Amino acid sequence: MEYTLVSKMFTNPNGIEVLLPAPVEPKSELLFNAGVYDGAVPFKETNAGWHGYIPWTDHPQWKQLAKEILDGAQQQAIESPFKPGQAAYDDQTTKLRVTGGIVGTRFSEYFMRLGAVLYNWPAESWETIKKDKDRSMLHVLSFPYNGEATKDDIVKHVITPNPLHFVRNHGNIPIIDANTWLLELGGLVNQPKSIKFDQLKSGFPTKTVTATLVCSGTRRKEQQMEALGEFDELINAPWTEQALGTARWTGVTLKTLVDYCGGLRDEATDIEFYGADTYFKRNKPDNYIVSIPIRKMEDTIIAFEMNGELLTPTHGAPVRAVVPGYIGARSVKWLYRIKALPHPSLAPVQSEEYLYFTHQMGKHNFRWSDGFQIGGMPISSAIMSPKNGEVVYHNGKVKVTGWAYTGGTSNWVERVEVSPNGGSDWYPVSTAQLSQKFWWAWRLFAVEVPTPAQGYLDFTVRAWDGNMNTQPTLVRDGWNWDTHVTNSCHHIQIYSVNLSDPQTALRLAQLHKHGLAFEPVHKPLEMELEDEVEYLNRIREGSIRRDPVE
Repeated sequence: MEYTLVSKMFTNPNGIEVLLPAPVEPKSELLFNAGVYDGAVPFKETNAGWHGYIPWTDHPQWKQLAKEILDGAQQQAIESPFKPGQAAYDDQTTKLRVTGGIVGTRFSEYFMRLGAVLYNWPAESWETIKKDKDRSMLHVLSFPYNGEATKDDIVKHVITPNPLHFVRNHGNIPIIDANTWLLELGGLVNQPKSIKFDQLKSGFPTKTVTATLVCSGTRRKEQQMEALGEFDELINAPWTEQALGTARWTGVTLKTLVDYCGGLRDEATDIEFYGADTYFKRNKPDNYIVSIPIRKMEDTIIAFEMNGELLTPTHGAPVRAVVPGYIGARSVKWLYRIKALPHPSLAPVQSEEYLYFTHQMGKHNFRWSDGFQIGGMPISSAIMSPKNGEVVYHNGKVKVTGWAYTGGTSNWVERVEVSPNGGSDWYPVSTAQLSQKFWWAWRLFAVEVPTPAQGYLDFTVRAWDGNMNTQPTLVRDGWNWDTHVTNSCHHIQIYSVNLSDPQTALRLAQLHKHGLAFEPVHKPLEMELEDEVEYLNRIREGSIRRDPVE
């Protein structure tokens, strides 16, 4: 059987007919003006005091109409409404160029094409980020916003200051008035209830949990440098090693709220969370929806405070879920509905995103059913200093700092080891050089590693958890099509300059005397290496010979 795909001919040896989808004809009434749908639409903000929230999940007909509009724009190749010259676009582009991130033009288009209600949400979200986050943040993706702290900032504090905590958004940032906020508790609970913000804060016992939230894409850039994977509608942002943060989260346990509803019915197995932000999958909008198994109810916090302060809009105000040990994607922000189910959520974030595939899965063969849903994070660690490519001057020991983390359930970081030679020798970090041990949080480390060698060296780190699990050796050991969960041993390359070596110390003294810089290391020296006449005489006299005497 033969068929054509992108002008190339393939033969199916099994004789199975492969049907390629026929192009969908756009509806004739879909009219666009400057890239934006020009027509009446029903999409609207239905809740007073809830700006940036459209109840897509309650209006399937709205979702279908939005999909038809976006499909029409795509098939007719309608020009983008997000163009240079718009202040928000230019500002984001400038910031992203500085930090090496991606401008989310394509995702912004989804919002802007759908008319006046959603048009400004990408620009508004960018302004909210600038208000809530530190100016030093590295912008990995402008919209939906993804940002991480610098390597220096991330290890300054065991508890990450709120302005430096990483942000992984999947859509816009809603602005919700706490006085109008309402949490719906339903599904397979015995007594469905609704809770207002003041009742959540004062009507239940509160709990504070120290927990590290980690994006499953943390260290993704290492996989992308090894081999690119899928870039879907959400754009797999090129995270480095700082897509995580640790906070003290205060709120009410999910178990407490479920008990308030009379407990679960027997058939309940999972708890579904609804976020007020808008999320797109294959041109169809929805609210952000994921689930967790009921065994996580006692650990999970329905939080309203972060490090003793009320949540900011960027971090999910007024209320969010915090699921310790699980990937950050399960800790839903702008939470407004909790629903008990007899199965995991069927929403696309849960069933089609955040899946882990084998090495053998890719564009040629992968299916959603071939992956498994990512929950707890495995043991991982990373070096924050020195930085990759740095010239390090030392006296026989190199100071190394970084973090180590593990998720899952009832687990913790037990040990960290650093190698100055690519893993041939490992030096353990003493307990005194590790931060406090938590059930759900990272441990920061600082250790001086014996380093007599000079020149380019491969430093690497690995951690061990309380169950004696450690990290894979190579990035390729964990490569997967969606490039999630990079937890291989983290490697950096430095240029070692050991000042305790007499010849090295002499060379640097000579450079200092002549006012010459040592860096960059690849730049030739602008001075004589030694007395040229004496050197050539030694060759002439035979004290320096290449060949044997006989």
